[in-house]
This record gives sequence, structure tokens and C-alpha cells, in this order.
Amino acid sequence: MSELAEEREVILGVDTHLDVHVAVLIDVVGRVVATTSVPTTALGYEQLIEWVLGFGRFTRAGIEGTGTYGAALARRVQEHGIQVLEINRPDRSGTGI
Repeated sequence: MSELAEEREVILGVDTHLDVHVAVLIDVVGRVVATTSVPTTALGYEQLIEWVLGFGRFTRAGIEGTGTYGAALARRVQEHGIQVLEINRPDRSGTGI
């Protein structure tokens, strides 16, 4: 990791699904740094965490569905000392989605 990456704080956002989680990494002003997806397995979670660490200081993660599809990922991220913020699914009633 470069010296610049070590100083830059990055924030992880995860859209959770049954078989795959889709992740976006942003900087502190909201610019997209990178995106990826990982399988919903223990190995996938570790790969995601290692991927994030390659971009900078990882201190916060917003994870959708921490009580359902995102529960295992949220636990794993917290075990690394990262603050997890629960992101609620948007209300899709009446939108046809």
C-alpha cells in the first residue's frame, strides 16, 4: 500500500444479497474509489476486508440487512475492529420494484 493510501480513510458500503454482496468503497467526501462483489462465504468476507485495506484506513462500513443477509459479514467486519452502521433497505412499496 502506498503512503497516500495509508493516510486516506475509506468507507465501505455493502448491498447484501443471498449469494453475493456488492460493495462500493468511497472516500470521506463521497467519491467512489472502487467497487467489487464477493460471494457470501467466510472466504468472501475475508477477501472483501483485505481488498478494502489495500485502499487506505478502514474504520467504518455501512452494511445493508445486518439482521438478515448481511449479518455474518457485519460480525466479521466488527471482529476486525471496524464500526458497522446498519443501512436500511429503501421502502419499495408502491414503486413497482
